[in-house]
Amino acid sequence: MSKVLTWADWCHRFAARAPRPRMHSLTRLIGYSLLLLLVFLAATVGAQGWLRQQTQRLRAEAIEAKRAQFEAVLQVLARPVALWDDAYQRELGEMIGATVTLQTQDAPVPPRDSALLFFERDLGHGSTAPHIARVSFTAPPTARLLATYQQVTVGLLLFGAALLIAGAFF
Repeated sequence: MSKVLTWADWCHRFAARAPRPRMHSLTRLIGYSLLLLLVFLAATVGAQGWLRQQTQRLRAEAIEAKRAQFEAVLQVLARPVALWDDAYQRELGEMIGATVTLQTQDAPVPPRDSALLFFERDLGHGSTAPHIARVSFTAPPTARLLATYQQVTVGLLLFGAALLIAGAFF
């Protein structure tokens, strides 16, 4: 009986005869190290994006909560814009835990501060110019914690990149 070789049998016999180059243990170790480092860097970049999204969501929720509180206080303590004095603005601010200032529409926007949030509410036209109430308040503690966590994550990302570069040269 003749033996018919199939393609799979032929490939198996050829692979069994061909010498296999063995990977050195040092090369394998460096390869695994680089693979783990790349996985670490990918996880760090993914976590950074997720943290940025959560921080923005937390800030938006905090602003909306203060806006709702401010609207409720304005309903209770209704007063025409022309009669808003410093004592009234301070009282409004104390009731919602913020700083309330009355400004005209062309007032400059305050400098960006990651620990300070603000929103504006149009109060309509006063006697001479349109007035805007600017309500500024500190970010919630969880937002500051997320910001610190983001800074640590960026530091780890840079450290991982430095390890990757150092591993490539040594």
